[in-house]
This record gives sequence, structure tokens and C-alpha cells, in this order.
Amino acid sequence: MKPKHYSRKFLNKTEGTAFIEVSAKTIGKWVDADVTIADCSRMVSLDFSFETTSKKERKEKLDKINLLIKELEAMKNFIEDH
Repeated sequence: MKPKHYSRKFLNKTEGTAFIEVSAKTIGKWVDADVTIADCSRMVSLDFSFETTSKKERKEKLDKINLLIKELEAMKNFIEDH
């Protein structure tokens, strides 16, 4: 079986269609990975796919993920403080 990760979580606790969906799987020498975030009227997909033999590509994707996490944490902290 190919290594994979899949998760879909709804963002609202009681109702609505907003969600985050994360998918990652290996296909030969590639990691096919993406994140989709949607609310009631918009959707954005981010691609994190890379060739597993490329340390540079892996680092670039991890840097992209870490920057997203950092910015979301900053927004979370701002909202908590105000």
C-alpha cells in the first residue's frame, strides 16, 4: 500500500459548508500533496507536490507550509488579543 494522508474537517461547529481538506500520497518518486480551504462562496487550493529525490523541492514545500502556519498563528494571536 502506498503511504498516504487524507483529512477533511468542517470549520463550523454546528452548520455550514466551510471545510479544510488535506491530501498527500506517494506516486512513484513523487509526493502529490494539496490543501483545499473553502467557505460558503469561495475555495482555494494550494499545491505542495514535489519529487522525493529533490531535497530542494522538499525544503521549499516545508518552508511554504511553515510560513502558512506562522501567519495563521499570528492571526490567531491577534484575534485572541482583541
